[in-house]
Amino acid sequence: MLKKLVLSFLFLQFLLINTLFPATTGKIVGRVVDKETGEPLVAANIVIKDAAMGAATDADGYYVILNVPPGEYALQAIYIGYTTQEVKGIKVKVGLTTRVDFELKTASFEGETVVVIAKRPMIQKDATATAAIVSAEEIEVAPVETFQDIAQTKAGVNVGPDGSLHFRGGRSEEVAYIVDGVTVTDAISGGLSIDVSTNAIEELSLITGAFNAEYGQAMSGVVNIVTKEGSADFSGNLLVQTGDILTNPENSQYFLSEINKFNPLNTYKIEAGLSGPITKENITFNISSRYMNDDGYLYGQRIHSPTDIDDSVRTGDGAFISLNPEQRLNLQGKLKMGLTNSINLYLTGIHENSKYQIYNHTRSKVPDGIPWRYNK
Repeated sequence: MLKKLVLSFLFLQFLLINTLFPATTGKIVGRVVDKETGEPLVAANIVIKDAAMGAATDADGYYVILNVPPGEYALQAIYIGYTTQEVKGIKVKVGLTTRVDFELKTASFEGETVVVIAKRPMIQKDATATAAIVSAEEIEVAPVETFQDIAQTKAGVNVGPDGSLHFRGGRSEEVAYIVDGVTVTDAISGGLSIDVSTNAIEELSLITGAFNAEYGQAMSGVVNIVTKEGSADFSGNLLVQTGDILTNPENSQYFLSEINKFNPLNTYKIEAGLSGPITKENITFNISSRYMNDDGYLYGQRIHSPTDIDDSVRTGDGAFISLNPEQRLNLQGKLKMGLTNSINLYLTGIHENSKYQIYNHTRSKVPDGIPWRYNK
């Protein structure tokens, strides 16, 4: 059994040094000018509200804020003698540039602030690849259980009989999977080596064509996942889902009667998350967990035991047994340590443990003969 525990230092993020890892952050750029004259404002301070990130404008009024984690932010432009301007609703996406320009006017009195709501651009000018980007907010309201469910709703992505993803008609082993800049593609089969809970995802990028060279060993497509970071304040969530699978009366002849016995706890899922600071200054954490139990809906009857040597030998007890049960546990944790205002250190850990049986009709009368499969 393989121990699928991913522990990785996800590299130091330098504001002025490009890394060789797949992108896990975006950037904000723009220009600050005088609203009346159009002249650039030199050394104006541009800060991300409630975050220790920002920049100052150069001699031409331009600024750049690098290594901004994906999410929605409020940006402030501050300059002595001018009204402070705040732009809300700025969305930063992995590997892309968000442009925010400011036109400041002379302050009529000290402390005046103008608030502006950002608008999404019609065209993302620096997007060089065909990609679909899904945010945590979109995942939260979508009726999905896994990120594979999200992927199959996008153009160019299909799901095979075994649940694997296929991009643009390619093989499943031609897809590269990346979590927080670290490749998690199975080195043997080429598929996904470890799953990520949807409540741990901050942004999901599905790149189906013309991807950059930073995504090595990808032929058909790329799945790039950035997990959530810890927040400055404590927060948590808990989700419980339960239900059962029944069949229509006209289809009952194809199933054993056991399928129509309703059990509200036949299939249930529990998701929980906790985020917050470890220290007030620079260390935060985010923990996400998911447990899923499915007792199955395809049944067999224990007529025989695996040791029966002939059909005439029937040592089974006649009980109805599910032939496709499944149990999955997924744990994810992320620790962020701000070494300086421009350098962050991340530690991410993901653990998956699953136990399941694959339905086999030839074993419908010998259900104990179906082997359990484990993924640890």
